[in-house]
Amino acid sequence: KRTLEETLEEVHRMSQDLRPSVLDDLGLVPALRTLAKQPSGAQVSLQVEGLRDRLPPPIETALYRIAQEALTNANKYARASHVSIDLRCLDGHVRLSVRDDGAGFDPDSIPDKEEPGRAGLGIFGMRERATLLRGTLDIHSARLRGTEVVAQLPLEDRHATS
Repeated sequence: KRTLEETLEEVHRMSQDLRPSVLDDLGLVPALRTLAKQPSGAQVSLQVEGLRDRLPPPIETALYRIAQEALTNANKYARASHVSIDLRCLDGHVRLSVRDDGAGFDPDSIPDKEEPGRAGLGIFGMRERATLLRGTLDIHSARLRGTEVVAQLPLEDRHATS
């Protein structure tokens, strides 16, 4: 019975992770705040600049998922003690940066194309989300110097500041 209860709790948590209601109800910024407050090995800070309105749902979802994956990687692989999430809207695009002070890695070690069973599937997922929305995803990292994941997605003019 205890195993079943634990399994149900895990399924509920996973379904919330798939599409957190705060993202639908309140938008990207509150969803990122909630993500930043979740217990993890790292202290997480959030900075938001230039965002006046809600973003289109596909963009909010993509940016949330990218931040979530980068934060997971920072905790799980990099053993970071601090992660900063920076979201900025300017010049017709939105830019999300997730920077950690963890172990870092060699970005060249990630194959150019997805290979089943190889590490880096989360990175492929982040890149795919950005590319599908005509954006870019760059990863800057070096061993023992942390990692920065930067996603940049184009926006309509009404979402950016002048």
